[in-house]
Amino acid sequence: MPLDERIVGYLNQVEFYRTTRIGFIGIDWDLITALVEKWRPEIHVSFSSW
Repeated sequence: MPLDERIVGYLNQVEFYRTTRIGFIGIDWDLITALVEKWRPEIHVSFSSW
């Protein structure tokens, strides 16, 4: 679905238009799961022991 030209103008101004052309981005579900498991909600920070 093409973007409206008014939107494209704004995206170009903030140098964000190229990100709309990326297309499909693969998601690494194992990585997301690992990051969620490491998340410490009491301090809103993720700590890594790796």
